[in-house]
Amino acid sequence: MDFIKAKPIWLEGLENGDNVMAGFRTKAVAEGKAELKIASPCLFRVFVNGRLVGSNTKNADGRHIFLLEIMLSNEENIIAIDLISGDAKPHYLCAELSLDGEILCASGYDFNGVRLYAQDRGVDFWKLSKEEKHWKDDETMFDSTQLVDTDNVFDDGLVKLAAFESYSKGKYIESGMLESALADEKSDYDASKYIREYLEAHKIRIENLSAADEIMVREGGYVLIELDNISCGHILTELVANKDSRFNIAVGISAEKALNPDNESDVTAFELNESINTYELTSFNVYNIKYAVIAVTSGELVIKEFAVLS
Repeated sequence: MDFIKAKPIWLEGLENGDNVMAGFRTKAVAEGKAELKIASPCLFRVFVNGRLVGSNTKNADGRHIFLLEIMLSNEENIIAIDLISGDAKPHYLCAELSLDGEILCASGYDFNGVRLYAQDRGVDFWKLSKEEKHWKDDETMFDSTQLVDTDNVFDDGLVKLAAFESYSKGKYIESGMLESALADEKSDYDASKYIREYLEAHKIRIENLSAADEIMVREGGYVLIELDNISCGHILTELVANKDSRFNIAVGISAEKALNPDNESDVTAFELNESINTYELTSFNVYNIKYAVIAVTSGELVIKEFAVLS
């Protein structure tokens, strides 16, 4: 299954750039179950009308075509794809949307692109500025795109992406304070190593508080979240943070692993540097999660929701 119309594209002049995050968007007015074909050497996520509907879980080699079935409404549908460039160059996106055999949109014809910037030092969670957060619905933001020459012939077959079905919110089960040595540590990566070591002996057991309920975590504090089942998916968080708040999220399939990053826990760091606002953050990668720890090393935040989309 090759592309009928789509051509590889990328942001002009950045097809060989390092650490590039790009967003591409198109529109379609149709109703029904459509097929979106994507090929790229980059990690990507797909949104329909702002809702995350699919992703590839690792960098592709550019020789596979990914197929994602998506539902379109009878009104205007905005299809947005964001990508993080990997080591393979040139970077490109080749995408084609069809419904009942009719091509609705194709890269090289109907997709516009914009560069998105990571503003923290992490490699997974990317914080966008206020302006960039609206790239999916603001037509004035787009940059120039260009066709990209690539020798790939997509001959390694078709990979069907599973649609996201489960939205697990979990519950808060424990809170506590970190020792002052950790609270004073300003390096996100260094701080994450010491979470387990500096936990105080007295912990507060939280009962009957869903991770969809609001909870405040002050500087030097942490909360432990438990999901109903082990989930493999994207982390979604909605929170309100004050200026210059910094915090870490560590996840694992056991509480011990979530609390101890040295035990193969995945750790991601955030640095929010805007005035008070609500942030919706979604991980680019997928994780195997049963437990998660959110620890605040500077400032404070209100967690409005923590969930895993799988």
